[in-house]
Amino acid sequence: MGENIEAFQYFGSALSLDPRDTRSILGVSSIMQDRSEYDASLLRYRTMAIINPNSQNLWNNIGMCFYGKKKYIACIACLKKALYLDPF
Repeated sequence: MGENIEAFQYFGSALSLDPRDTRSILGVSSIMQDRSEYDASLLRYRTMAIINPNSQNLWNNIGMCFYGKKKYIACIACLKKALYLDPF
């Protein structure tokens, strides 16, 4: 709906209640990624990778972070893993 600041605050509240909630981690990191904060997003994604390493959304977003950082080989590897986890 275009209200990223409000969504960021709600995700922050959710993470303060449960810091291992994968949906909140993915949402916060995605908002940071939209703001071109790739390193901060990758740190959050690292936390999520420990909790749920088989998430295709996680690997897709990690790949797009590497694309934003112009690290194309790592981007391709992550996107291939996302495609392997969910080919459809």
